[in-house]
Amino acid sequence: MSNHFEIFPTAIGNYSYSDNDNLKTIIQNIMDTTTEVREIRDAKHYFEYTGSFLKNPELKDFKKFLVDSINDYANNLLKLNTEFFISLAWINQTHKTCVMSKHNHGNAYFCGTYYLNYNEEIHQPVFFSKELEMTSVTPYMNIYPTEYNHINAPVFRVTDLKEGTLLIWPGNMVHGHEPNMGDNRISISMNFLPKKLYNGIYSFKISGFEDE
Repeated sequence: MSNHFEIFPTAIGNYSYSDNDNLKTIIQNIMDTTTEVREIRDAKHYFEYTGSFLKNPELKDFKKFLVDSINDYANNLLKLNTEFFISLAWINQTHKTCVMSKHNHGNAYFCGTYYLNYNEEIHQPVFFSKELEMTSVTPYMNIYPTEYNHINAPVFRVTDLKEGTLLIWPGNMVHGHEPNMGDNRISISMNFLPKKLYNGIYSFKISGFEDE
């Protein structure tokens, strides 16, 4: 039997919003009436440059949920002594066969995705990927294990994902999703930044679009 301990674990924040059904109606109305949308093959992205939909008064409670969640994750779990805000948020609608390629989020300390319309029978969950061969500073070698577990797996899929769930993770983490088997997977993605970054004499403040 192997004795071991784990170091540097990465925590994924997992939060639930209690009024997802009402939120669906509000977001769908917003999607149906806006022209701020970019369509790429089997996907549509709404408000990805401005995040202006969160200014809608009907989303006041949802926005508070997002801000409360990121600050619980950062302050209470990671013990970061600063307040975080939403720097940008956008709506994603993907359909059958649509895949979200591996990527991470620049200009984001943390990022998150809220699952508004999600059917685990036909929609793909988010996966996280360890890109060791891309980040290694020395020649990279690999030996395939006889079986995978949470320690040696190169990819982790969130298999118990439900509607109304918000996941939060560090902005540099590589993630994506595999091809959907059905239409109308709707999620709300967002980036978070600290209002103040404390680092001795190198500390500074950050403001968002809403402060302009």
